[in-house]
Amino acid sequence: MLDFFHELMRVSLIFFVVIVLVVLAFMIAPKLKLTLPLTCFVLFCTILSPWAGAHEALAFKIIYLLIGQAGIRWIITLVLFIKDRMDDHQLDRGLEADVYWQLQKAKERHVPLKDLYMDDDGTLRNATDHKPLI
Repeated sequence: MLDFFHELMRVSLIFFVVIVLVVLAFMIAPKLKLTLPLTCFVLFCTILSPWAGAHEALAFKIIYLLIGQAGIRWIITLVLFIKDRMDDHQLDRGLEADVYWQLQKAKERHVPLKDLYMDDDGTLRNATDHKPLI
């Protein structure tokens, strides 16, 4: 009788661990864009097991194509991320050059820097009347 309970506990523990792993996999899959391949794999291992066994090569091709699609989406996402970073860097350099130019104009006009401030748009303004310097 005690062996039966030990075996039941072991099976219950294994079942619990498998359920936790499946839940974790489905929580991580959307972040990695692997939801569709994971769902297809789970279906092929459970409900569609007879079909997947009879058409094993096709089932693997489907899963490989879905994983390949996710890989292509990773590459596209990486390229877009790099492009956005480069655009942000160019905007920052342009703003920096504009501010430098405005400061040079202020020096040419002999305006003390303590009388200036920069607004949110990057425009130097007079601290007393809030008008743009240039």
